[in-house]
Amino acid sequence: MNCGFPLETAMVQCPKCDSFIKDQFYDTIVTIDIAHHGETWPEAKEKLDNAIDNALRDRVKGLRIIHGLGSEKGFGGIIRRATQEYLQSRKRALGAKITSEKGNDGVTLLYLRSQGRK
Repeated sequence: MNCGFPLETAMVQCPKCDSFIKDQFYDTIVTIDIAHHGETWPEAKEKLDNAIDNALRDRVKGLRIIHGLGSEKGFGGIIRRATQEYLQSRKRALGAKITSEKGNDGVTLLYLRSQGRK
């Protein structure tokens, strides 16, 4: 939720409007591109971590992560493989579901836990 009023992650109710924060969960999927400008894996991972932190803070439903397929020559697919392995390693802590976008292996979908949503 990003109404402009600062909230702490552990808050249950908004101190300004008194609404339950869990009821403010957005059903939004945010798209991010972590490898658009030739990023290395450490750079792409930093973008991914920032996006995950923002998604948790803003209570969005999930992320549509564009990592591309990689080049067919040389070391193609490094960021794609590293992204999928990294997300699998964080899956349990995030309470997340990870899947590929149907018909597009250059995108991974990360569905975040409902964070107390009914």
